[in-house]
Amino acid sequence: MAEQGRKDGTGGGATTEGLIYQAAVVVWAALELMLVRRSAFEIDIEPPSHEDAEAELEPNEANGASTGAALPGYRLVIQVKLRNTGPWSVAAFKGLIDNGVRRMAASERLKAQPDVRFLLVTSADLAAGHMQDLKVSEFGEFPPQAPSAKMLETFADGHGSRVAVLNVATEWVVEQKIKNLLEDVFKVPHDQAEACRKALQDEAFRRSRPGANSLWRRDDLQAVLKAHEAYFSIGPDLDDFVEPDNWDALVAQAKTGAIVITGQSGSGKTLSALKLCEELRKSNKALKVKDDAKEPGDVNRHLNDRPILFYLEDPWGRYLRSPESLLWNEELQRVLPRARGDLFFVITSRDDILSQMGDIRSKLTQWTIALNAEEYGPKARDRLFETRLKRLKAPIALMAVGEKREALRSLETPLEIERYFVQLALGPKEKESDRSFVARAIHSAHHTTFEDEVSDTVVSRGDVGWAALLWGALKASPIIERQTLTMIRRPVQSAVPRLQAGSLENMVNMLIVGRSLKQPGTAVSYAHPRVEAGLEKAMDMEPELSGDVLEATIDALVALDRSVDETSGHRSAAALLAASAKERDSKQRPQSRTNASPASQNAIDAYLETALLCDPDDIFNETLRLAAVAGSNRSALCELARWLLARNSERWWHIIGRMEAREDVWFDRVRQAPGTAAALDRFVRLTLTSEQREYPRSLVQLLDRFHVDLGDAFRRAAIEVVRAGRESCAEVIIAGALRDIDAATSVAAAAADVILKMREPGADADSGRKLSLANGDYDEEYAEHLYGYDYDEGYVAREILDAYVPALRRSQGWRALDTSAVASTGVDRWLKTLEPLNHRGISTAELLAVQRHAAGSADESRFASLAAKTWRPALAKPLRRRLCDDDGGPGAWAAIAAVLAEHAPGVLLDLQADCLAGGESAQVLRLHWAIIHRVTAAPARALLLRRLRERASAAVRNLSRALVDLKTPLVGDAPAALARLVSHDLDFNADIIRLGMAAWTPAMGAIEACLRDWDLSNTTPAEIAVTAAVLAQDWTVLEQAKQHPLAVVRTIALEAWAGRSADALEEVLDQVSKETSSKVLRAHLRRLTENASLHQLDRLLLVAANTWSK
Repeated sequence: MAEQGRKDGTGGGATTEGLIYQAAVVVWAALELMLVRRSAFEIDIEPPSHEDAEAELEPNEANGASTGAALPGYRLVIQVKLRNTGPWSVAAFKGLIDNGVRRMAASERLKAQPDVRFLLVTSADLAAGHMQDLKVSEFGEFPPQAPSAKMLETFADGHGSRVAVLNVATEWVVEQKIKNLLEDVFKVPHDQAEACRKALQDEAFRRSRPGANSLWRRDDLQAVLKAHEAYFSIGPDLDDFVEPDNWDALVAQAKTGAIVITGQSGSGKTLSALKLCEELRKSNKALKVKDDAKEPGDVNRHLNDRPILFYLEDPWGRYLRSPESLLWNEELQRVLPRARGDLFFVITSRDDILSQMGDIRSKLTQWTIALNAEEYGPKARDRLFETRLKRLKAPIALMAVGEKREALRSLETPLEIERYFVQLALGPKEKESDRSFVARAIHSAHHTTFEDEVSDTVVSRGDVGWAALLWGALKASPIIERQTLTMIRRPVQSAVPRLQAGSLENMVNMLIVGRSLKQPGTAVSYAHPRVEAGLEKAMDMEPELSGDVLEATIDALVALDRSVDETSGHRSAAALLAASAKERDSKQRPQSRTNASPASQNAIDAYLETALLCDPDDIFNETLRLAAVAGSNRSALCELARWLLARNSERWWHIIGRMEAREDVWFDRVRQAPGTAAALDRFVRLTLTSEQREYPRSLVQLLDRFHVDLGDAFRRAAIEVVRAGRESCAEVIIAGALRDIDAATSVAAAAADVILKMREPGADADSGRKLSLANGDYDEEYAEHLYGYDYDEGYVAREILDAYVPALRRSQGWRALDTSAVASTGVDRWLKTLEPLNHRGISTAELLAVQRHAAGSADESRFASLAAKTWRPALAKPLRRRLCDDDGGPGAWAAIAAVLAEHAPGVLLDLQADCLAGGESAQVLRLHWAIIHRVTAAPARALLLRRLRERASAAVRNLSRALVDLKTPLVGDAPAALARLVSHDLDFNADIIRLGMAAWTPAMGAIEACLRDWDLSNTTPAEIAVTAAVLAQDWTVLEQAKQHPLAVVRTIALEAWAGRSADALEEVLDQVSKETSSKVLRAHLRRLTENASLHQLDRLLLVAANTWSK
């Protein structure tokens, strides 16, 4: 250690000075890396490698939520040299990194370990010339470009970009750096700053001793600062999270699968959302959190990556309504109803932004909970105050307690309270009274001062240029890694000489301390929308400088790729160009100038062209939008992107109008460009399958103008969306996929497979929602929305079959259709094709084929109608077999019986004889009932019924006549037979029950069947059954009916049960007070209120809280 920290001189004094200097540098590095940048969790002092210090820097992964490069994690090796023998020459520096007396030489380690970076911190300067290539001014900064030829000789293996020197860090400079961090960033009181610095230095000394714990962790470092009354503005805010008064409601709603948190700025929406994500993760460790969805397609593509949680922060726009915001409306209406145990959505939005989005607010009512200042009552506000009070030094804390009432009376939101304490931590001005100090802190905390405060701070510090850099980085994306800021600062500063004064890092730190920026981890973002406005106000004071900085920022981002990877800086530059263009258009700020230099624009064009062809599928749409806005007209593929995304309205005819306006010469140019075919292929497969705008069928013909065969792309797109509900672009996808009917077999088979799976028992994912709608579990406004929105996940599959079946029959004949994989699943479309045809247009063979495929399906009744119109004797035998099988859909049996009654009555006479011989009197009466209600020709109906009755028993004849008008008296064995009658047909069972009610003979078999086998599309039989049970006073049946899934059945059963006894009434009132159905509750509301008393207050409170909306 002495050698590493030794001053270049002799004697023990020199060594002591070197050790003190080394400890000071370690303290500086620890504060910067662990607390300010938060890029390291610990620093190893005097590690086994015998370096002065090492730190493992966490990777900063670039994603949809952050700007800049994908910055890989690395191990930072720090050597400290207090030197008084002159500047570092190339030879001296090479001697240092090649020195391997007590450790592996740094040069050897750089060769062996690609994740290692070497930083020399020295008090000396660097020699003029090539050593200047290694010069940096901050921890985490490394040379942004390859070193000179001379330096390459020093680093023959090419690792020169992983070596840096932080020079002229004299003892005084290091001490000032530490002092500034302690007092300005961490708000250590001035009278304790020196003691804190010494305590930190002592801690560094202690950990460097042999046998000591050399790992200095973030928590240990913070403990030293807290002991000296530090105030932490940088870092996650969840540690001091205070639950709002409606927190239980927020948690409960989030656990249902989806929550939309709305409210005013600064009300704690973001922190509450992050806390909810944390709570959901605790209950499911496997839950993946996706927080970088920029557009609806990002959600659509990951819906099946379950279990997954989508955290969408301000999807409609963070500060202004975004141009793509309308696309979220339909997507969220489509996906939120699917939210359940393995699919979660946590969404936030400002009230003023959401209010600009039309009627979407009302359509999201089911999932929306407001979080405004009103949700922080006295207790919550007191907790907000107390959790922040502990950060203040004692004298100011005592003063704050004395002025607590005034502060909480004036401050409304958590952000305002947070900013109030930030102002208190800064301390009073000279000779300022406590009351004046508090009044000034309150005024500064109000959101109305954000813009002016940020602008004044930036301008007074001379940081307008740095503000432009920060604005540009955050304009490309709402989050920016601090490491990225460090890497682009140097080239921007070199390109704009006026930036030599001031410091980007200091400005960012000041904005974080003032709660204008937030830094929960290694990245920063705006804490409030007015902060961005404040930066813009400062930039507008020096528009030329701001424009120069933004142009240099774009150049720096492009150049960043040479030191990190091949694409991320280019992408950030393109994002900045695109975001600035939207900013200029939306705010009409002509003074804002954001252009790329010709070289950078060419580089961005080249990157975008490559990205359109090579980017991962899940970000293609984002790349397409970037190319459309940020690409120049010199790039044919960027021109193609603009054409594909042409819009001046959400109306499709405007889109097509703009597309058709192009001249042939333009199509020729784009067609001949390399990559056009591949880009169009990706557009069809990736954009049309997720795009929320509607492209019409004519897009297929427009794409033909590029002379590219897109048939396979359309077919792959169709298979991709076949399981979806309503897709905006389904029509154009299907049109393109089915142009070649011979090649479309796989598409049709995929659609048929979806339909088959939908028909499996329990496959209807929306059955519970449909039942809730029928029961009145939702309020009227939301129910109207649900009724008006189609959640049918089989929509695209049916559309494909609707187009494929007639096309196949038309091109290859009905026999090809009969042997195809879609014959049975597409039989409804087959029937629809045949219905307009006359008798001669359909052969007997085709009719028999259709009958075979329709048998047992929901479309069998429809076939019966076709058979009645195009009757062929050959149908008699298979139709008789269907009556015997009795496994068709609702109404199919009666429809078939009616067809045979009209065209082959002898078949029914034979069928009745067989049923009577087998003792199936219910089937015989069902046959009579079908003829009574389905045969329209009165003479034929009367004749057939007479012939059938002549061959039946007296009881059957009696019951058959009674079924005509439900009034004929029952005699003999008829009442006993009636009690046993039951079939699969709910409507028949309902008439049997009605007959029993008229004859005061309960048809218990039919009653139980109607309540057990209820159908949501036909609830009348269940209503009749429970009404009959009431008349029969069958309390066993009614006790079960009180818990029936259908609200209408529960209502009738509870009404009867309430009149049974006083205890029964109490039981009913208790159940009604907890009802989710508005229908049940409203039916019993009067009884509930009339019988209420003080001891039943809990019931009334439950009712009062019920908005009849889940």
